[in-house]
Amino acid sequence: MADMMSYLLFGDQSLDTHGFLAEFYRSGNPSTLAKTFLDQAGQALREEIDGLGKLERSKLPTFLSLRQLNERYHAQGIKHPGVDSALLCITQLAHYIDRAEKEPQDAAPHDHTFFMGLCTGLFAAAAIASTPSVSTLIPIAVQVVLMAFRTGSHVGSLAERLSPPVGQSEPWTHILPGLKESDAKEALTNFHESNYIPIASQAYVSAVSASSLAISGPPATLRALEDQNVFGVKPTAIPVYGPYHASHLHGTADIEKILRLNDPKVVEALAKSKPRSAIMSGTKGIWFAETDTKSLIKAVAHECLVDVLQFQKGIEGCIETARDFEGSTCLVIPYGPTHNAETLSKMIKDRTQLDVQVRLGPRIQRESINSPIGNHGSSGKCKLAIVGMAGR
Repeated sequence: MADMMSYLLFGDQSLDTHGFLAEFYRSGNPSTLAKTFLDQAGQALREEIDGLGKLERSKLPTFLSLRQLNERYHAQGIKHPGVDSALLCITQLAHYIDRAEKEPQDAAPHDHTFFMGLCTGLFAAAAIASTPSVSTLIPIAVQVVLMAFRTGSHVGSLAERLSPPVGQSEPWTHILPGLKESDAKEALTNFHESNYIPIASQAYVSAVSASSLAISGPPATLRALEDQNVFGVKPTAIPVYGPYHASHLHGTADIEKILRLNDPKVVEALAKSKPRSAIMSGTKGIWFAETDTKSLIKAVAHECLVDVLQFQKGIEGCIETARDFEGSTCLVIPYGPTHNAETLSKMIKDRTQLDVQVRLGPRIQRESINSPIGNHGSSGKCKLAIVGMAGR
């Protein structure tokens, strides 16, 4: 419909990926292409994990299907950012493929379709934006799942070197309400200097929203910040298990090597693709300018690893585009677990004349959620998640 624009939203791995994917398998009745994607992504991820070293493999559950991986990984205390990223990406892509087959009337033209992803949610957004149809999406989607896994694994490897977990993984990110970024940075500088904390072990501002900040760093440093009441507010830990958005740690990372962008399978999958719809940079508040898929995915990984997430800038960029739209209707469609839809839709309603409609995702039933062991599968109740910025 030329009269309609749509925003497709993709959250991050701090939300309840486990519950969403479990519900999708339990009662979602996945479409034919969604099943094909899940089978192929599961096979590719299993082969990727089988190719890891023995020590790395020992940290991950054995599995024959993605459904099995989702349950077994959820139940273990040691977390792996690579698996977190891959499962998030798979969940978002499967939800998109399934919905595209079942609700084709919601498809807007490519130039009227806009993507907003937070942190690792950008991987799924990049895959979808770079393909003309659902059937052509699947080969790229499978490779992008592996790239999300590799990015998370890079983060996890660094996290383990800086702070090896003992028995159970501890979160690397705390949410703090009501702080200004400048005040937080000044407090961190004073804390690091007075406690003689080396750069690699320092905490840092990883994300900013209108009402909250995310502070990330090794768990021991976050505990010390809380024990000394450095910020004067009680933090909320979220299930992110490594340093994302950390320029001091990833500034020199070889992203092409991490993603294996020159692997023949990747080259083949990306060969006939190009970005067809705009994707919002959550760190700059402007649309990514990359015109080929390889460059776009590199930019996405760089944003996840290096740049501070600026949620408000991303929202403002989306609203500005909505205000310029000459049609009458705006759809807001979340994919996978995310709290962003209500935030964005309300702001577009308040600041434009558009008829804004939200397509809410499935409700997660209690039967789909096992008793939460560890932090994976948190219900995402932190303040930052509620306003739509839970992603590091």
